[in-house]
Amino acid sequence: MVFLDIDGTLLPRSLEQWFVPYLIRQGWVRPAKAAASYCRSFLSGSSRSWFDLKLRYLAGMPLATVEQWAQECWEKVVRGRLFPGIVALVHELQRSEVRLVILSGTPTFLAAPLGRYLGIAELICAEPAVVDGVLTGSLARPHPRGVRKVTAAERWLQDAKLSPAQAGAIADHWDDRFLLSLVGWSVVVRPGLRLSLLAHRRGWSVVRDPNAAREPERILRQKLSRRKGDYGED
Repeated sequence: MVFLDIDGTLLPRSLEQWFVPYLIRQGWVRPAKAAASYCRSFLSGSSRSWFDLKLRYLAGMPLATVEQWAQECWEKVVRGRLFPGIVALVHELQRSEVRLVILSGTPTFLAAPLGRYLGIAELICAEPAVVDGVLTGSLARPHPRGVRKVTAAERWLQDAKLSPAQAGAIADHWDDRFLLSLVGWSVVVRPGLRLSLLAHRRGWSVVRDPNAAREPERILRQKLSRRKGDYGED
């Protein structure tokens, strides 16, 4: 099986960088009101980091409405911006019966349309806190980034009765180095200098041009030439 990141891996930017401007253009979120909400949360001392404030702009919104907005934004703005090469890699993995799990700090309601489009049902994402069907503006559990991705991946692997050596990961960010180091097969997408150097030392595959199908397909052929099960064929 393979853990798949979203922001910077499947798309050149984060999903929220398209979603928030889309909401503002539609008039569904008012910047001044959102800013006031952020200020109140920050000054109250209830938020210890930016990630605790991540969804304040949606506080008080019905989850069903936000899910509808996310689907509209996906269809109108985001879908055409996917990296063709990484999508081709995902499809090749699926044809080879490799199980994929999206593991991302993206809010679940934003990741869900992408998951449906790619045919990936399992999502480990930033889970919004919801009370009576309404978003509170906070997260239900700690944001899955950095070493927390490792914790989430280890929990999933344990439940699936798989070892980290049987898993793979496709990601792009320096913070993803912990997850990439955990698994038996790692692919980094458009890495920065530090991650590129680490990938070279660790022997990880590198996708320099995610818009080109040939490079990811070449990487996949190399991996599929190994014995089944070496990177988590499930």
